[in-house]
Amino acid sequence: MKWTLKINRLTGERSALDKETGEIVTEKDSPEQYAKIRKSVKATLARREKDDLMKSFGLVKCKGAVSGQTYWE
Repeated sequence: MKWTLKINRLTGERSALDKETGEIVTEKDSPEQYAKIRKSVKATLARREKDDLMKSFGLVKCKGAVSGQTYWE
């Protein structure tokens, strides 16, 4: 994951830190960009949790030949 979400304990200000470049995007300065980054990070974390859960059940991730969609079997 490229981004890290942070919350300032004193002010409560939310920001996102780019691990590669060190760029900081704050919710106050650019709310649209921060919202986009936050949504992406949350989706990635949810996907990782789901993948780990499915793997722990012994399922394997497959891609459909006709539909092209990913499914577990």
